[in-house]
Amino acid sequence: MNIQKYKKSYNNIFSYYHKKRLKSSLPRHNHIKGFQYFVKHLIKLHQNKDIDNKTFQRLIKQAAASFVETEISNRINTVLNNKISLDQLLKRL
Repeated sequence: MNIQKYKKSYNNIFSYYHKKRLKSSLPRHNHIKGFQYFVKHLIKLHQNKDIDNKTFQRLIKQAAASFVETEISNRINTVLNNKISLDQLLKRL
């Protein structure tokens, strides 16, 4: 199986939920749905023998790494935005 095809699929799913999150007032962790959907899809492919064990494990690791990277990035952005807001508030005092 071509791992690039599945990476592209994950990125498309992830991008869809990320864009949807930016356009709406839904909770910040909306990318979790994209991750869950992708993992369920991989499990289904693995159970149907469409992908072998090695490919399945590699794709799960890739998806988990992307998910963690996004979660950390979101948390860092939140901290930085709060810091910037606090600094701007203190300058006005």
